[in-house]
Formats: sequence, structure tokens, C-alpha cells
Amino acid sequence: MIGFNHAAAGIIIGATVPLPYVPIVALISHFIMDALPHFGNSDTFKPYNKPFVGLLVFDAVMCFVVLGTGIYFMPDKIPALILGTFFATLPDFMWPLEGKAHALRPYFKFAKKIQKFEISDGWTYEIIFFTIAVVLFVLIV
Repeated sequence: MIGFNHAAAGIIIGATVPLPYVPIVALISHFIMDALPHFGNSDTFKPYNKPFVGLLVFDAVMCFVVLGTGIYFMPDKIPALILGTFFATLPDFMWPLEGKAHALRPYFKFAKKIQKFEISDGWTYEIIFFTIAVVLFVLIV
């Protein structure tokens, strides 16, 4: 799943789950979302080629837009929103360590295994999920 969809889930979790449980629920949400059909495994977006880096920059900006929107509309929940966003996106920040941190091999094996529905034309699923997240956000606010 693309990062800003994980961030959107983190915002929803941060806004609705009691604060002590936000990190674990957000982290679990990441793996559930990665097990669903989503964009990836693309011939165009190969790790660290120009299109991939462009997508990473766009995704990072969108993650901050999502977090900023949550903070703007729910300033009373800032700690929970930050924790939700951080833990919902955290596993994706670990990918640069693949092949470098041998202790994380079991994690990467698991992370790859659950992404069996990662498909190059999975943008439709990404858009559907973001639309659902926006509707939930509007209902929460």
C-alpha cells in the first residue's frame, strides 16, 4: 500500500482508538493493508530509479499533507495522530535495511509474503482505499 494510505489509516486510528493502544493498532493496520490488493511490483517504478524516487517524494509530501490535515481539524488529538501516522507508516521505512540488517531477515520474509496482492495496476485499489479513508475522516471530524 502506498504510504499516504497508511498515514490516512494512522490518522483515523489516532482519532478513534484510545491513546495507549494507538501504536499497536496502527502497526497492525499496516500489515493488514499490505495483505490487501494494492499498487506495487511495477516495471516502471523499480526501486530507486527516477520514477520511483519521484513517487517517493510525492508520497512523502502526501503523508505530511494527511498528517497536517488531521492536526488542523483535530488539534486536541495531536499526540495520538502523530503516533498513529508514525506507527502506521513505520514498516515502510525499514525497506532500505533489507539485506543489510541480518537480524531483520525474518521480518522482511514476512513483509514480502503478505504482499502477494501487490500488482502494477493496483492504483484503483489505492484510490478506493483513500476515498474510504476520506469519508471516514469526514465522519470523524
